[in-house]
Amino acid sequence: QAVVSTQSTGRLCKALSGPFPPRNIVYKCWILALTFFIYMSYHMNRKSLGVVKATLEGNMSDNTSTDGWAPFNGTDGTRLLGYLDTAFLLSYAIFIFACGTIADNVSLRYFLTFGMIGTGIFMTLMGMAQYFKIHSLAYFVIMQIIIGAFQATGWPAVVAVIGNWVGKGSRGLIMGIWNSHTSVGNILGGLVAGAESNSLDTWGLSFIYPAIVIGGLGFVVFFFLPTNPQAVGLPPPNQSTADEDEERLIKSLQHHSDDSDDEGAILRDPNAIPAISFLKALGIPGVVEFSIALFFAKLVCYTFLFCLPDYVHSIKINGTQYDSEKSADISTFYDI
Repeated sequence: QAVVSTQSTGRLCKALSGPFPPRNIVYKCWILALTFFIYMSYHMNRKSLGVVKATLEGNMSDNTSTDGWAPFNGTDGTRLLGYLDTAFLLSYAIFIFACGTIADNVSLRYFLTFGMIGTGIFMTLMGMAQYFKIHSLAYFVIMQIIIGAFQATGWPAVVAVIGNWVGKGSRGLIMGIWNSHTSVGNILGGLVAGAESNSLDTWGLSFIYPAIVIGGLGFVVFFFLPTNPQAVGLPPPNQSTADEDEERLIKSLQHHSDDSDDEGAILRDPNAIPAISFLKALGIPGVVEFSIALFFAKLVCYTFLFCLPDYVHSIKINGTQYDSEKSADISTFYDI
């Protein structure tokens, strides 16, 4: 299967490149574009719940709901929807540790395919709750826990793939541009989910449409993602001399991690750099400081991601209270 994937990608890149661009440039452009759309699709799927909250809660008047979707249309509907947010984020936070370790020890192509198709399946099941008239809080919580686990596969894997292909000398500029996939995914997710969120007869499509996108891209990843240059006969990206001390530190930390056996080797990427443990990673300069800074940045980002559409719907702007679709559209200006 690995040979099929490499050959398929090779034929595609040769067809696109013609006689002019060097192979490594063509492959890098393909990797940057594909991984951009991969993680964009992950964020598309994270936006759905925040968009449909207003529809699930219904219109509250005198502490009673005139419509909405049980069990979220009662007086404690906001609190119950908060449970879904917590279930997803807690699952994501726990499993991303495990996924980071797993991604270092298995084929990134298999890993991403598994995570993306899994996300698509359970997002679809989340949306199917509308068609099967499911009103169990436990069902929704369990779906969010499982979706959070599958969503945790995305970031460790795509960053590892980009790291394999992009040299450190140009990584800052490229990552700055490439990292806009989160905002693009949030914008598209808000627009796609919002288009179907107004009606109790169609809110399930707000989950199903993004699920189709990420599931379809999962098959593209399986057939067309070379996870490192060596997989297609190219040399690894050049490292700058300023990184030599860091490379020596990482290699020294890896020294005691290289004596593992070959069990499960069929899943591993034969060209991957040996992984280091979580505790040893904390010893790399800057890791702890960067993690603390990212914690507060993510705190703000996810507050807006999960709560902004519902908040816009709940207030009047210039005397007008917007429906869930318009609220989702307005919330996209944050990501723009």
